[in-house]
Amino acid sequence: DWNASTARGAYVVAVDDEIDELSVSSLAIGGSGSVKDIYGNGLSATPTIPPGSNLEDDRTFKIDGVAPTIVSIRTTDPNSPIGSPAGTPYGIDDYIDIDITFSESVKLLTSSLDLVLTSGKTLSVPSFTLAASTKQVRYTVAETEQTDLLEVTGTPTLAGSATLRDDLDDSPNDMADFTIPGAGNISETRAIKIDGIRPFVQSVTSSIASLVDTFRLGQTVDILVTFSEPVTLGGGGNLLVDLETGTPDGRVTISTINNTATVVGTYTVGVGELIKVLTVKEISLSAGSLEDASGNDFDGDYSFIDDIDADGSAIVIDGVVPDGFSIFAVTTDGGNSETSDGVTYDDIWNSTNTSAIVRVP
Repeated sequence: DWNASTARGAYVVAVDDEIDELSVSSLAIGGSGSVKDIYGNGLSATPTIPPGSNLEDDRTFKIDGVAPTIVSIRTTDPNSPIGSPAGTPYGIDDYIDIDITFSESVKLLTSSLDLVLTSGKTLSVPSFTLAASTKQVRYTVAETEQTDLLEVTGTPTLAGSATLRDDLDDSPNDMADFTIPGAGNISETRAIKIDGIRPFVQSVTSSIASLVDTFRLGQTVDILVTFSEPVTLGGGGNLLVDLETGTPDGRVTISTINNTATVVGTYTVGVGELIKVLTVKEISLSAGSLEDASGNDFDGDYSFIDDIDADGSAIVIDGVVPDGFSIFAVTTDGGNSETSDGVTYDDIWNSTNTSAIVRVP
């Protein structure tokens, strides 16, 4: 009950209430109640509001009880790096600009909004106080990151004490639902691959059939270098495979590698090279670049997993030419012409001799 010429009530904005200009659409006296003046004259059960006397005639109240949501997370960048063949993955240090679109202008306060990508990267959208309905963040591919289809996995989350809210003057709505709509992920409009894996040397082997063999001065051995994936040699450099052959070291020079995972070079045994088991000493690049299809290089690391002798082979290298020599003595050995001391008749030859001894200095 009240007794006054003015009645007052409180309107509490509810979830999903929304209107650009608040006004009273109708008045009604609820239940069995009544409104009368001091003389007993009753107010109509559905009183009308005089023209010019509604809320909207006095001031403008905008009502927004709808919390912001994510509309989409997408990119306008192409499926492959510009200038690359179709289907080429983005490689190390390549970047993709990703746009997060919200249902209305929002502010991100205190900390970040974190997106976990299928490449393994957690991409953080930094805080911003200037309200915006779209925010762009750059994803730069880092080493070890990899996926056949880039998208945001799971639901984005706020880091620490961060809040993401709409841009209202009074009581802004905090974002509570971070779900990405079914058709709003990166993969709905793009088929982007990420390759942050550097190529590496898998093995160095020989093509000879025999596990044990000896190669002399001037002979050749085919050396096979196998990479973890197809690579291409560019920039005018050579791949150098130095072999452990004593002093000096042997070397295989490979000048052409064109999008292949296996390449063959020829080692020719040089003067003075001598080793019982042929192995690789070092692999290096003289100049230029050696890269996979995504542009990932070896980062200077040409270490290898399996060496030439990994299969049990023992390739003997003998490039040492014997020095000139003179014969000191030739004596008989065996036969009945020798005395028991094996010396007295050493210069006697007959049909019973079994061999000869040749002595050099």
